[in-house]
Amino acid sequence: MSRPRALVRAFGDELQFLFGPGRATLLVMLGLPIFYPVVMSWLYAGNVAIERPTLVVDEDRSALSRQIQFRLDATQEIRVIGNPSTVDEGLDAVRRGDAEMLLWIPGDFTRTVQRGKTGRLPVWVDSANMVTYAGGMPGLTNVVGSLNEELGARFFMDKGMTTALADARVMPVLRDDHVRFRPTMGYGDFLISGVFAVVVQQIVLIGMTVSFGMSAEFGRRRGRGRHALSDLFGRALAHVPFYLLGSAVLVFVMFPLAGWTLVRPLALFGLFTLLVLSLLPMAATCARLASDRFDAFLLLMFLSTPMFMASGYAWPTDRMPGWVQAVAACFPLTPALQGMRTVATATGDLGSVVPQILHLGMLFVGWSLVLMVSVAVSRWLEHRRTTGPEITPA
Repeated sequence: MSRPRALVRAFGDELQFLFGPGRATLLVMLGLPIFYPVVMSWLYAGNVAIERPTLVVDEDRSALSRQIQFRLDATQEIRVIGNPSTVDEGLDAVRRGDAEMLLWIPGDFTRTVQRGKTGRLPVWVDSANMVTYAGGMPGLTNVVGSLNEELGARFFMDKGMTTALADARVMPVLRDDHVRFRPTMGYGDFLISGVFAVVVQQIVLIGMTVSFGMSAEFGRRRGRGRHALSDLFGRALAHVPFYLLGSAVLVFVMFPLAGWTLVRPLALFGLFTLLVLSLLPMAATCARLASDRFDAFLLLMFLSTPMFMASGYAWPTDRMPGWVQAVAACFPLTPALQGMRTVATATGDLGSVVPQILHLGMLFVGWSLVLMVSVAVSRWLEHRRTTGPEITPA
């Protein structure tokens, strides 16, 4: 049988298997792009951590201390939920998780400020959850900063300065913010786009490894014999339409349905398509190791989380050891996630992520070579087993 015929036959056999004994694999490939994104979108629908519960111990009980509390409660980031009578009582509430931040306004706070001295506002914040810390602490900082500016300007105006001169004396430099690409600064908006890329990776890895593992259980070993590579690529190509369908559901249905930021859907779908193609030889290489579906899931458990955590999406790669950066660069998810942030929320143009696209192409070639070598080695070992050692007559 010629290699093209072997490839076509493998393509048809794989489709027959997916719609027959392996239909559970097909159900996962089609259901994962719907179920998982819906659940994640529902969990992170709030997008931004706001109104973090805060306690204020007000021992000053002055107009200034009441103004501080009012301003805190008026911010988007903070919600004042109570006024403990002592600092110890407030700290106990923070330890229990009833509040995330405690502000203490000492009894001599207003008198200290009026005497022209620095009034101090001790703050305790629960940083166990970095998302809530990043929401509440900046809100408190902004309130204290604006209060400082007003009190400073009022001091100079009392000396006879005009409002403009007083403001210039207190605030000689003003920050001019230009928030680009993700104006809401939403955590969900940041996380979900990466999760969707992981879903694309998962349907490829699950589809290939579980299909090959189940086939081995049925006694149908794939990627063997004289046309092993044609068999592997033919069966992999049979999965591609389902992977692309899952990617299309993510981009054209899930993104707009949940309202996540997306500049140009077609560009993101193109990037997901490149991710799928670059994953195929890697998934086929892993799939050849699966002797049953349990081996397949063990491989997935071993690979999935490390690939995401080392990709640079959750933590910058330049803060990782050099060898980790080198290993992460061997996984298609790493350049795909780098490019996806630009395509999804910034430019919407594949031309802006050419280095990442070239990286994906190099990984496709590299993993294809790894697959070919693994097949060649397997054939050589199989040949050694079947022929046995050569016996030299006496």
